[in-house]
Amino acid sequence: MGTESAGARSPRVRRLLARPELAAALGAAVLWIFFTIQASEPFLSRAGTAAYLNAAAPLGILAVAVALLMIGGEFDLSVGSIIGASGMSIMLLTTHFGWPLWPALAATVGLCLAIGYLNGIIVVRTGLPSFIVTLGMLFTVRGLTIAISRGLSGRTQLGGLDGAPGYESARFLFASSPLPPFRVSVIWWIGLTAAATWALSRTRYGNWIFGAGGQAETARNLGVPVNRVKISLFMTTAAAASFVGIIQAVQFNGADTLRGTLQEFWAITAVVIGGTLLKGGYGSAIGAALGALIFGLVRQGIVMIGVNADWFQVALGTLLIAAVLFNNQVRRLVEQRGSRAGCRLSRRESRRGDLPSGRQRGREDDAHQDPVGRLWTDGRGYSPRRHELAAELPARSPRPGHHDRLPGPGHRASDERVAEFLPRLRTAEGARPLQEAGSRPL
Repeated sequence: MGTESAGARSPRVRRLLARPELAAALGAAVLWIFFTIQASEPFLSRAGTAAYLNAAAPLGILAVAVALLMIGGEFDLSVGSIIGASGMSIMLLTTHFGWPLWPALAATVGLCLAIGYLNGIIVVRTGLPSFIVTLGMLFTVRGLTIAISRGLSGRTQLGGLDGAPGYESARFLFASSPLPPFRVSVIWWIGLTAAATWALSRTRYGNWIFGAGGQAETARNLGVPVNRVKISLFMTTAAAASFVGIIQAVQFNGADTLRGTLQEFWAITAVVIGGTLLKGGYGSAIGAALGALIFGLVRQGIVMIGVNADWFQVALGTLLIAAVLFNNQVRRLVEQRGSRAGCRLSRRESRRGDLPSGRQRGREDDAHQDPVGRLWTDGRGYSPRRHELAAELPARSPRPGHHDRLPGPGHRASDERVAEFLPRLRTAEGARPLQEAGSRPL
């Protein structure tokens, strides 16, 4: 009985260790305990808690969107310049052209979405690395922002937004403090993190994001609109950057052409600390939010304990390297233990007769030998409705050689399985006919 209990706990432990956000959660807990010991009163006070949460919120909003894009296998280095451009767009439209604030906000969001769409179109149509495309867009947008601002107003810093019609309502929505001294941006951050987590774990679109980042060609062969998914993700990061720019413009009553500088790198740092892989196909929005929280803890904590703020970047860089090393080591450990546990479980269940067929035994072996691969399905919560989502995109490990997984390029079963399932995947009624006909999942 004790052996069975340990066996039941073992998959749960492996799934816990393989969660992308594990390192970020542990890191945030350790930092919180450290700063609590070193600066207990100011750090634990209401004002101290609000200080690091308010500092983390704008980056957290941006990092959640960047995490979705990186899970989809792409980068966006232009988000920092979009923050500056959105702020200056609002200021020029309101103070120079006399627009009311809300139409200016709508036009600014539309402009930023167009930039994101352009990034996505260039990447999917040309095949250029998104790193290069968005790096070029970063300089282009930043340069245009400075040139247009100087050309129209003669300045690179503009203020007086509070004089625009509609400012009070915008301030309540984007820059108020409903629970002083906590800003409303903290609520936006938590809400957007929850929405992104739900989208990744409970929707067809979230499953497509993992497929586009983990095995783009195979997902495309199975009918997933990979190009549209990636374009929409670039537009999502641009929308998040414009939202951060709006929050800062309303909060500080003005804008600066250089606002948002280096935010793209802070966002990527937060996402990587949160456990998202640079190559895509693996990660979580919660991890990105925890990475942003670590950013706020370090930034405000070192000031509270009396350390020179110049050490902030040193601490953050060290945490980045440590988090990546920890995540890699844990994944390697989980894979090794999972392989040994899978062999033992297969032999035990075979002797008891719990496996009715060789195919079912093969599925169980695969599930235990590749616990990290199961993160695509119920193990991580990304696609817990295994049979429902199988017809949308078989959420399986990208490792070739596992017959119960999404086949990789060059896998000998790929062509036959694609030919078998692609016509039904493209039916007008979607995934429902497969289930009603009693078809088994891939």
